[in-house]
Amino acid sequence: MEAILRMADLHGRDSKAREALRTYLQQTHLPPGVELEVDDDADLFDAGILDSAALLSFVRFIELEFELSIPDEDLLPENFASIHAALRYLASRRGAAK
Repeated sequence: MEAILRMADLHGRDSKAREALRTYLQQTHLPPGVELEVDDDADLFDAGILDSAALLSFVRFIELEFELSIPDEDLLPENFASIHAALRYLASRRGAAK
């Protein structure tokens, strides 16, 4: 039962994290009125949503929103190239923090 509750908690946090990431990208990197119409696995660089400068602001948002420090060695595009990649990265950091 405890394992089921932990899984539900992780899913709930991932859902909130996903929404926070999508909202940030929508409000910060798209013109007003343009909807973020990419799935969570879409490459944000290929979609024109992120570039190298925007990646830094996205990473800074993640640090502030999720109260963590992202080390320089983790500043790799593959860790943040999609919403799903960013969620996987966050999950790995949560696991490392425990």
